[in-house]
Amino acid sequence: MKKEIIFDEHFMRSELLYILPAAGRLRRLRGLRRSPVRRGECAAATVAQTGGPEALAREKQAIIAELHALGIPGLRLTDLNLLNGGYVNLTYPLPGGGTARFLRDNNVYWGNQIEVPGSERCYGVVANAQFLLVCTYGCNGADPELVCYRKREGAEGHA
Repeated sequence: MKKEIIFDEHFMRSELLYILPAAGRLRRLRGLRRSPVRRGECAAATVAQTGGPEALAREKQAIIAELHALGIPGLRLTDLNLLNGGYVNLTYPLPGGGTARFLRDNNVYWGNQIEVPGSERCYGVVANAQFLLVCTYGCNGADPELVCYRKREGAEGHA
């Protein structure tokens, strides 16, 4: 007998609490004191709530296919994980000398890290329903370089 999995709000919260760092540790890491916790968006929650586990699997495969279609040398993915935006929101240098961050710390994104062949750098990939982001970085996220930031096929809205 096949067991039906229901992705209700309680289930998604329990999964996110398992995946995301505890709020107290996050406050200590950022040096914040009793700051209000702002709710973010989860790249998987809406998909899971509207289409269940099959839709989640299709979404992951669609993102992987779109990333492979970019033709970036050495970028080969087999899986994506849910990652906290505060963990993967790197500060990128811009050509004019400024810097920019492209993600929201409170959101949860699909992502992964892939070693760049023949290099000590890694590719970082981050995605949600609206965009794909590919970057390279050194040890512990040092010296990030943006490779690609683009709107996803058929995406509406903003990141």
